[in-house]
Amino acid sequence: MTQLLAATTMTFDNGITVSITPRTNSVRLRLRRTSDGRLLASVPRGADEKDVRKAIAGLLPRLRNTPGRSTAPRYRFGWTCVIPEGEITIISSDSRNRPAISRTAGGFSIALPPCTDFSDPLTAKTISDSLIAIAVHLAPRLIPFAAARAGELGIPPVRWEIGKGRGVLGCCYRNTRRIRLSALLIFLPPDLRTFIINHELAHLTHPDHSPAFHSLCDTYCSGREKHLITRLRQFPWPILR
Repeated sequence: MTQLLAATTMTFDNGITVSITPRTNSVRLRLRRTSDGRLLASVPRGADEKDVRKAIAGLLPRLRNTPGRSTAPRYRFGWTCVIPEGEITIISSDSRNRPAISRTAGGFSIALPPCTDFSDPLTAKTISDSLIAIAVHLAPRLIPFAAARAGELGIPPVRWEIGKGRGVLGCCYRNTRRIRLSALLIFLPPDLRTFIINHELAHLTHPDHSPAFHSLCDTYCSGREKHLITRLRQFPWPILR
């Protein structure tokens, strides 16, 4: 048996490739297609390679049969992302030959040359990376927000941390009672930010995703855990994930 302990790539029929990431906090395989068409899978660390390959092969037909995404460019001049901390807008600037992030009265702007080709995948990645840079800059604001929620529940961790994870939005290190939140929470509305925080706080009591865990998390979410999970799955991320 070959165990998956590090990130790898698997190739399937018709040259389809899937990037595999083993995670210590994963309890089952999850396969998804990103907005730019890549296939990503997270699996429990130490999972058997043959079992993972077989499971993904069974899921691929479903992904291939889903409706295709629009070919229209994701971004354009005037595109705006609204977050609780303000607005992020893409603007045109003759003086720029590369993206430049600036503060504005209402948030931030990303300035691009007038000749920018928004249909170029590299342009989309560059803009997405700029949005993530803004999120990382604002992310320390998440900590007092999270600490206040932990205080309400009376279960504060020893330390809050900020990470840059795209696939995992939060992680609880129960042995050291640390919680790490992804900077990408900046893009979520307050109630979904609170849901992620509640989820990680529940892990301080239950390390797995057992029925007891979900019962506690649902209590923290005032009986709305399933509703919030659905909303998070359907959330229209402004970045490439």
